[in-house]
Amino acid sequence: MMVYNYIFYTFYRFWEKVPFRWWSEWKAVITMCFLVIFTLSSISNVVMYESHLDLIPQTRILPIVIAALIFGLHYYLFLYDDKWKIKILRFKNFDSKKDTLGIILVVLFSGLIITSLIYSYYLLSIVDWKSIE
Repeated sequence: MMVYNYIFYTFYRFWEKVPFRWWSEWKAVITMCFLVIFTLSSISNVVMYESHLDLIPQTRILPIVIAALIFGLHYYLFLYDDKWKIKILRFKNFDSKKDTLGIILVVLFSGLIITSLIYSYYLLSIVDWKSIE
């Protein structure tokens, strides 16, 4: 959980440095929600590629429910009762070497998630779905 809190802290600091500094804690939570959704989508796409089964639900309500659950969990973990303020204070005193290494790891981790999502969509694009049906 400490790593997840540090990821939140890194995104919070990023959103604090951009020109529009309002609601940085909300933007950090939304960024983390997107990374979780990208990770789940990537896993789902790879499973669909490997199993040649269409896992995409015919109804549009399931993805909305999953996204709402992910956001609700993140809201509870970080925003409810202003828990984010305590989590931010925990990392403010990190030395600069440790902090720089942490930022690099968070950027690499985020890039890996986005790259895996793109690659998973590439894998789905090479499947001949018409021959499977």
